[in-house]
Amino acid sequence: LPLCRLLIQYYSWQSIYFVLIAFMVLGLIYYMLQLHNVTVNSGVIDFKHELSFFKNKNVIRVLLSSLFIFMGYGGFNTYCTPYIVERFPHLEPAMSIILFLIGLSSFIGNLIGGRICDKIGYHKSLFIGITAQIITGIILFMSPFWWLSLVFILIMMFNGWFNGLQLNTGINVACQRQSSLLVSINGSIIQFASALGASINAMMISSLGINWIAMTLIICSIIAIIINITLNQK
Repeated sequence: LPLCRLLIQYYSWQSIYFVLIAFMVLGLIYYMLQLHNVTVNSGVIDFKHELSFFKNKNVIRVLLSSLFIFMGYGGFNTYCTPYIVERFPHLEPAMSIILFLIGLSSFIGNLIGGRICDKIGYHKSLFIGITAQIITGIILFMSPFWWLSLVFILIMMFNGWFNGLQLNTGINVACQRQSSLLVSINGSIIQFASALGASINAMMISSLGINWIAMTLIICSIIAIIINITLNQK
């Protein structure tokens, strides 16, 4: 994304898309050549067994957490660039660097999230990540300083991928790695939640202003932490 933002100054968007498509075709060819010997498990899914996992409170907790965490995170992430540019116009020339830092912080969040999850478990890690996201949202909503907002945007992106790893781990642990259906449902919920959060924030921006997208992040994170407290099943 930062690279495309730089290249758009010199090339048309059609040219950039053509290059991206070429990369995707090369990737497709590579995987077609490399994965031809992979065997596929053709076992029939036992839907009765799969649906029985919904009786587990930890499964419901993870699915609802995915919904609300990514409603807040995905909604903010969608409007991150206009949020920065509108609130702090002088940062627009540096957006390529900022987007690179956002990508880097997301990668680090995923990496550290895995290490912490291994040490203290996904539930405690998720609780820490959601709490940090609430604090981050409050500071973003109240901060008038560009440097403080930028730092906490990076922290918010870090937390998003930190929490995402806990949710992906959590759904596997909750169903004892016996349900591919729940893993797929959890992934679909994350995508749906991001789209729903973006839609909510679109209405927030048109009625209250772009700064209020941080409030969506705060409210969704508070709901997520309440869910984790009330539905925790030992």
